[in-house]
Amino acid sequence: MSTPLPVRPPASRPTGARFIAVCAVLLAIAAAQLARHWRSGRPVTLPDVPAGRLACMSYTPRQGPQITPGGVSAARIEADLAVLAAETRCVRTYSSVRGMQALPPIARRLGLRVLLGIWIGTDPAANEEDVATGIAIARRDRDVIDGIVVGNEVLLRHEQPVELLRAYLERVRRETGLPVTYADVWEFWRRGAALADAVDFITIHILPYWEDDPVAVEAALQHLRDVHARMQREFPGKRLFIGETGWPTQGRQREGARPGIVNAARYVREFVAYANAHQLPYNIIEAYDQPWKRAAEGTVGGYWGLFDAAGRSKYPLQGPVIEDAHWRAGWYAAIAGALLFAGAGAASRATRGRGPVLFAIAGLAGGAVAYAQWRYHLPANRSAAEWAWSLAAMLGGWWLYLRTVVNIALEHAGSATTTAYLPGAQVLRDAWSGRRPLRGTLAGAGLDSVLRLALLFGVAYVSLGLALDGRFRDFPVATILLPVTALCLQYWATLTPVDAPGIEEATLAAIALAAAGLVMVLEGPRNGTAWLWCLSSTALALTVLHARMRAPRQQ
Repeated sequence: MSTPLPVRPPASRPTGARFIAVCAVLLAIAAAQLARHWRSGRPVTLPDVPAGRLACMSYTPRQGPQITPGGVSAARIEADLAVLAAETRCVRTYSSVRGMQALPPIARRLGLRVLLGIWIGTDPAANEEDVATGIAIARRDRDVIDGIVVGNEVLLRHEQPVELLRAYLERVRRETGLPVTYADVWEFWRRGAALADAVDFITIHILPYWEDDPVAVEAALQHLRDVHARMQREFPGKRLFIGETGWPTQGRQREGARPGIVNAARYVREFVAYANAHQLPYNIIEAYDQPWKRAAEGTVGGYWGLFDAAGRSKYPLQGPVIEDAHWRAGWYAAIAGALLFAGAGAASRATRGRGPVLFAIAGLAGGAVAYAQWRYHLPANRSAAEWAWSLAAMLGGWWLYLRTVVNIALEHAGSATTTAYLPGAQVLRDAWSGRRPLRGTLAGAGLDSVLRLALLFGVAYVSLGLALDGRFRDFPVATILLPVTALCLQYWATLTPVDAPGIEEATLAAIALAAAGLVMVLEGPRNGTAWLWCLSSTALALTVLHARMRAPRQQ
């Protein structure tokens, strides 16, 4: 015989103060989101790049490193470089094989100089192919090549010793007669200082966002100046070339370093003005976004380009810059949500009195957050599987949010007969054992309980990952904002009885609480995104733990 879900008697009518408090919380969320959307659409004035052109830009074909088995086509390279020719005078490449042999002649026709790259990794055969091909290209097209970069961040990846890199450098210089260099993050160049006499110039990467101690965009140029001066002191008499510098436009905030269109444009423009004034040779990373890099570097790794993966410009080198050209969509979504929810509330006979007002406010907040969710998930998801998980998380969160709004409206109307929450793990165990039919589990409060358990697991899992290995992980604040708000309002601001969370939920809440505290310490006070995540997960954890502690007095 199946066990039915317990049913609570109608709750007493909530006070006006409780109703106002719920509306105030939802209005605050709506106002914050709408203000954020509005600010992202304001033009920001920045210093212009002289003549609107950069000295050099990193170039990888738009489809990424695994284009076809035969490599990138000459037509693809020509189309890409035709766009870049209006933005830069030079392109830096990273490999000489898989179709990149066609690049120097195309660059010559378009009036571009080339800093030729030879890729050095862990595979000796692949290294030999790239070195031999690079040498052949340099002999054939030496008139358009300014130098050869033999190896990129090999020491950082711990893939080859200094001695082998030296041998490659000496071989390439001997067989081409062109200037050679090795490129790495400035700190790893210091560790590989023995290579200095094997190169004609030292190529250093200075990326303030990626530093172990991230640097905010406001202080990024000064950081670069300090690093450059330090490296010049440590390598006197050697010419320094800034081989990579730039700023990401998407991804997680790291302490005070926030990715974004405006911040990227600001950094590039301020840096170029400084480099031009002090005659510093440089290369900007990078020409086109490379979304495939997200697999190794998180969302931020795929969005360092001045152009997106489709070849569209993300920000100009001159004139005002806008963070989000489509910011009005957030306002339209909020208005549509308010109208849709208000109509649903007005059509329900159960939501008498001010119920439709609550529905309208909830729809306003929900619509504004929905646009933020779209803005977060669009660059973050790489595959159909990731989109499936993200959509499942958003739909589950929306279900909990809608259920809470309906329950609060029903309570205010004095007509609520609420099925109680149960520990989510208990509901699943009952369904598995046959004590409660699966169909009953996936309806009403049974589904609510399972979704609450899933939300707690997701928050605990993400928070723990951020605390233990958070460098490449995002803060999915927009995904959890609605369901966390719903569950907190359900418990703290309504009269609907809520059964005690199970030990599994309490354990997950404790993990999320501890991890959130550690994340706040690690990220520091300037990371507003981290604090929003930690405050949201803390509110959820405290609500669950408080409900469990008070359970005996509620029965």
